[in-house]
Parts: sequence; C-alpha cells; structure tokens
Amino acid sequence: MYIRENKEGYLLYLSHAYMDEVDFTSKAELSNYAKTIVLKLKQNYGITLMGYYEVKMYVHPTIGIFIELKQIEDIDFDFFTIDLKIIIYLDQPFFLETSNFDFVEACCPLYYYKGHYYGSLPQTDYLPYLELGRIVYGEELDTILEQGLCLQTGNV
Repeated sequence: MYIRENKEGYLLYLSHAYMDEVDFTSKAELSNYAKTIVLKLKQNYGITLMGYYEVKMYVHPTIGIFIELKQIEDIDFDFFTIDLKIIIYLDQPFFLETSNFDFVEACCPLYYYKGHYYGSLPQTDYLPYLELGRIVYGEELDTILEQGLCLQTGNV
C-alpha cells in the first residue's frame, strides 16, 4: 500500500496483485473493502481519522485501486467518530503522463497538455510504462481530456 498525505486528506494506492480476494466488479464488496482499509490506517500507520470523509475509489482491473480521502468540514458532526461517503468509479480511464513522446506514440487516444503527453494505459502489460511517468485518472484526467490537444483519437 502506498499512502501520501496532501492538503485535502490522503491518497492511497493498493496494487491489484495484493487483493486477490476482492471482486473488482462489485461495488458493495469494494465499499466494504474501503471501510476496512480506512479503519486499518490507525492500526497499521498511526493515522487517526475523525469526522466526515468523502472517499473516492478509482478502480482499474489490472493496476489496482486509487483511493482519495478528503475530509469534509461539517460543524454539526460529532468528531469523535468517522463517517464515510464512498463513491466508486469502475469505468474510469487511466492514462500515463510522460514528457517523452516516444514512450506513448502508439497509444490511442493520445493527448498533449502543458508540456506532457498523456496516453491510455493498456489493459494488460502496463508495468513497463510505470517507470516512464505517472498514472493520471479522475478529475485531473477529465481536465486533460477537455483542455488538452488530441494528437491521436481512440476510445476513452
């Protein structure tokens, strides 16, 4: 598991290789798994979460799950407990961001935005690409698809 704290909360990445028991097509099972992970943050990493959190899960069947935890301010909420609003995205595209065109020139679709190239990650054999850049998804990817220059078309 990879955990990074940011100004809004936490970003977690869980590799698919370590989650054989999780059904990546079941929102109910993914929701229960997210609750388990959030509760284990205190036990395993000393991270105590109290309050109301929005949990966004971006699921890729071969890469794994990216979880964004964002605390939502609510004055009327009892801050001695935790409540989760879980949103699961099953059909989100995942792109690779890189500054080297040679690495993504065969990708379809392919975008250029603010000095970087963004190509769709293949469903299989994606590991060689991970050394070449970073994975982009969610709202950041939506911005790139809306504002970036499309160099090659394809299905998103």
